[in-house]
Amino acid sequence: MKDYLIKIGDFGLALNFGKTKNEQGGTYLYQSPEQIENKTYDQKVDIFALGVILVELVSKFDTEFERVEVLQGLKKNLYPEYLEKDHLNEYNLIKKMTKLKKEERPNIQDIFNDSDFIELINSH
Repeated sequence: MKDYLIKIGDFGLALNFGKTKNEQGGTYLYQSPEQIENKTYDQKVDIFALGVILVELVSKFDTEFERVEVLQGLKKNLYPEYLEKDHLNEYNLIKKMTKLKKEERPNIQDIFNDSDFIELINSH
């Protein structure tokens, strides 16, 4: 059996540590609330986008409409019921990563140290 490794890239909005930005950019479904509201943002926009990607990785969408509806719901802290039921560790991480207030989102080191992340990594 061949091992597969998923690599996620092209975080075009990532900023050097400690810098902020307020330009509009990025793909709407992956934009954080502060981007949509044209507020100053920092590296936490990438954490939000990573949470959106995590939802996509554990979801089976039957239609593009369903995908858009679920991903837009994240911007209102609305999560599909199946996430908590079928993917508890992912659900807990997604909730932290898609907090509406950027100050409440973890940084990448917090995620690596998070018990849900560690359990998720150890289970695969």
